[in-house]
Amino acid sequence: MTSKILVVDNQPNNLRVLSNMLTQEGYKVQRAISGQLALNAAVAAPPDLILLDVIMPVMDGYEVCQRLKAIPVTQNIPIIFLSALQETADKVRALKVGGVDFITKPFQVEEVLARIENQLTIQKLQQQCTNQNSRLRQEIEERVVAQLKLQRIQRKLSALTSELKVEKERFELVVQASNNGFWDWNLESGELYLSPRWKEMLGYTDEELPNTIATWENLIFPADKEAAYKLATAYNTGTVSGFESKQRFHHKNGSTVHVLSRGIHLKNEAGKVVRMIGAHINITETIHTLKTLQESQSLLEGVLHSSLDGIMGFAAIRNNQGQIIDFRWLLLNQAAETMVGRTAGELAGKQLLLEMPGNRETGLFSLYVSVVETGRPQEKELYYEHEGIEAYLQIVAVKLGDGFTVTVRDITQRKQAEERLKLLERAVATSSNGILISDAQAPDNPIIYVNSGFERITGYSAEEVIGKNCRFLQGRDKQQPTLKKLRSVIAQGREGQFILCNYRKDGKLFWNEFSITPVRDETGKLTNYIGIQSDITERITAEQALRESEARFRAMADSTSVLMWVSGISGQYTFFNKTWLEFTGHSLEEELGSGWLRNVHPQDQQRYLESFLTALEHQNNFELEYRLLHVDGEYRWIFGSGKPRFTPDGSFAGYIGSGFDITKRKQAELELENAQAVMERQIQRSLLLHQITQEIRSSLKPEEIFQTAATQIGQAFQVNSCLIHTYRSLPPGVIGVAEYKQPGVKSIQRVEFPLQNNPHAQMVLDQDQVVVSHDVYADPLLVRFSRLFYRCGIKSMLSVRTSYQGKPNGMISIHQCDRFRYWKEEEIELLELVAHQMGIAIAQANLLEQEKQRRRELDRQNQQLQQEIRERQLIEEALRKSEERWQLALSGTGDGIWDWDITTNEAFMSVRWKEMLGYKDHEIANNKDEWHSRIHPEDLAWVMDALQAHLARVTPHYVAEHRLQCKNGSYRWFLARGQGQWDETGKPVRLLGSITDITEGKLAGEALQHRANRDSLLSSISRQFLDRDLDSAINFTLQAIGEFLGSDRCYICQYQKHQSQFTMTYEWYGEGIEPSIAYYQKVQIKNFPWLYRQFTNHHLINIPLVAELSVAA
Repeated sequence: MTSKILVVDNQPNNLRVLSNMLTQEGYKVQRAISGQLALNAAVAAPPDLILLDVIMPVMDGYEVCQRLKAIPVTQNIPIIFLSALQETADKVRALKVGGVDFITKPFQVEEVLARIENQLTIQKLQQQCTNQNSRLRQEIEERVVAQLKLQRIQRKLSALTSELKVEKERFELVVQASNNGFWDWNLESGELYLSPRWKEMLGYTDEELPNTIATWENLIFPADKEAAYKLATAYNTGTVSGFESKQRFHHKNGSTVHVLSRGIHLKNEAGKVVRMIGAHINITETIHTLKTLQESQSLLEGVLHSSLDGIMGFAAIRNNQGQIIDFRWLLLNQAAETMVGRTAGELAGKQLLLEMPGNRETGLFSLYVSVVETGRPQEKELYYEHEGIEAYLQIVAVKLGDGFTVTVRDITQRKQAEERLKLLERAVATSSNGILISDAQAPDNPIIYVNSGFERITGYSAEEVIGKNCRFLQGRDKQQPTLKKLRSVIAQGREGQFILCNYRKDGKLFWNEFSITPVRDETGKLTNYIGIQSDITERITAEQALRESEARFRAMADSTSVLMWVSGISGQYTFFNKTWLEFTGHSLEEELGSGWLRNVHPQDQQRYLESFLTALEHQNNFELEYRLLHVDGEYRWIFGSGKPRFTPDGSFAGYIGSGFDITKRKQAELELENAQAVMERQIQRSLLLHQITQEIRSSLKPEEIFQTAATQIGQAFQVNSCLIHTYRSLPPGVIGVAEYKQPGVKSIQRVEFPLQNNPHAQMVLDQDQVVVSHDVYADPLLVRFSRLFYRCGIKSMLSVRTSYQGKPNGMISIHQCDRFRYWKEEEIELLELVAHQMGIAIAQANLLEQEKQRRRELDRQNQQLQQEIRERQLIEEALRKSEERWQLALSGTGDGIWDWDITTNEAFMSVRWKEMLGYKDHEIANNKDEWHSRIHPEDLAWVMDALQAHLARVTPHYVAEHRLQCKNGSYRWFLARGQGQWDETGKPVRLLGSITDITEGKLAGEALQHRANRDSLLSSISRQFLDRDLDSAINFTLQAIGEFLGSDRCYICQYQKHQSQFTMTYEWYGEGIEPSIAYYQKVQIKNFPWLYRQFTNHHLINIPLVAELSVAA
């Protein structure tokens, strides 16, 4: 049955996207654009699931959810919130008001569909479980009636046997005349005939396969088996008019055989279907051919939709004269949808000029007509600004049938880049700096271009310098030290920056700050040099004066206790005072430039540079705190600041900065931050542990627990793989049962890990602590498995056992394969907690599985007992003669046997029955009172009720769980089962049965339930302190503790030591209990010595009887 989903969102686009997505997956979709409309729609026609947005006007998603949960008809509908909100508080609130999941926008389609399918599956399983329980109760009540009906059916069946024999002979003749396989299913007897040809299709001879339903069920695919049964039921009940089904079968050689199964049914005189006959037609080749065609089509569509260029197809629309008047859309790929802002579904079949009339104005329509009529491809570049599109487009159109396909590429960025290049060329030509370009391929590197700035600075015109080497600017001063560095940079083809002494055309000297940059072609070959020069004559003169001033400054700076430094205009540090050098233990030469940066803590270097360079760019003050390495080898916290320096004429000269040691203050701040961080990690760990635990405990099936745990742990720890083993005690061993792994990671689930001579595994299984391996190749316990780790790519690993009551029941291992990982302490602690919770969950699941097996065994024994009772009626006389042999046989069973003769009120209890209570055979007499007197008083009434209900034939069997008192005075739990016998008048005359000791299962279940209740209580209290205000959290805690302990009151009192009294500040009391806070408002502690000892010694005091307080005092 198709599931119906209600999508609620106030944004029409979101509604349309979600609706299309869900409809494509086969769901029925109902939409609502507001909270009120959603309420109306859900009440009128309740959906199977609701996708609900949070942020909506008038009524937000939280309020809608609360109202839906308050309405009986909608309160059980699962609600998934879908919102752009990403705060944890928003998600927690959504879950508190009744949501089952929360998906954050933007979302992945696969994630939304998976979560929807998961919730629908959970809802379906819950309904199935309820229906199954109802059916089981009904089956028990109808079993006796069914047996009587079965006898009548068997009588009718014998009458039809001869007729079926004739039909079968006729059917065999038809089978021989056909090459198809045939089958014949007798619905009343359950017999199934399979023709030799039917078996031959699957690679078997007639003798190899028996003619049974089991043969058919073992060979057909499970999913097809269920579908075939459902179709047969629908056909036989008249829901559908025929039986035709495509099915898959396992061939003997392991391949798959596709079969078309067609059948008809036969009815008896009463109109009941008693037989189905059908044929099997081999359609394997047809299925493979269709699959190949589908794959080819899928591949073609994948290529089309993966193209970054927009691709569209059109068919011509012609008038009566054959002229093209428009084009009709045939297809669009995803890139084209993005360009035009419309989906393929919206445009398919529509006319081009009606939807995008700009095609006519830009001449594109005429171009397309020319392509279709002439058959010649056309290409065009244009700026398109119609229908909301503003972009440079490159159009390539090609004829296709009586239409065309067009490829559209957005070349806006390329056009913009071309414009920027033209702008850059104009900027270079008008730059105030001198710019020259030389030819590195020509001899002596001649100048090939100079701008107007070069002409202004040097006084030479472009015609005078083009073709020359720029060394003519050096005049007679050709021995400058910088020239050697310049020649070296040119020879090596590197870039560099230099300060040179040059001469203008009029002979005047000027200082030239000159940078040179090599230019290479696509192959990396050097083609040109670009030189940029700036006239810095005035700056050089000012710097000489500044150096004299700085000498005086250095003398003053060296005399202060503050760390001081000075930088130039480029940001390079040019001075450190003596205090700085003594603090770091380095020389001035080591610190200059950027050498000082190595003293800054690596974690603070980037932050310091960003603050300094940002301030430098805007010539602003800056302040920051950072760590600086002291001469003693320890980092000290420094409060640093810097201010810009300016020359007398207002020119920027660099920065001057200082620093103060604030280590003690920072240590205090860090201690506070660390404490807060520890608390936050604990909270996050608790939330994560709760999430993992909830996922693990959401199922009681071991295989689901293992796989869910592996996935949750792997994703929570962000590891490459997670492997879960179960532990087998005899013989000792571990078995891989579940694995989580990221794509590309090799599976090791089936790799056997022996326990003998495996110290690592022994250490894991001997303790509840995690065994840590930061580097598996350096771990001496894992030397034996180095080759396996290398083959699987494992680099780091954590392993821990899962246990229950101190005994191992499994093992968890998480692996990091893409890098070596240093495991954090909080990660180790979290894995230990998860392993503890998983050990409990596994124990619960195993206990449930054991209980199921026990109940199946009990059912089997009950059936066996029924058979024994019937046989006993036939051979009762013989049994009385072999009493001794019977007693010996009874002693060999594990259960106790009892027999109550109701007419004489005599009772027999087997030796085993008495041994189970700790008695010998002669210590308990064989009478009913011996049994009744040992039943626990609290159980006696309902045991008698169950007994009377069975004897009155209200229940088919006598079944009662109760406690019996043992010889040592203790009580043990037993499961008693029995079957009555009645005489011809319906009067009960006898009751026989057995008892089974179920104490261990009862105690284990109670212990697990108590632990689960306690964990749930602690978890809910923790969440209250995280989610609610203090008063609400405390009141909730008092109520939770009181109800958990079953007490009438709970208090919280505040102790005032200076007044020697305490005041009751919070109180909780149960129903029917009067509040006491007004009466016990203040209590003088000196009047209660026992209470004074409680406050001073911090001990828990237990007072069973409050009236004895005066004596205790």
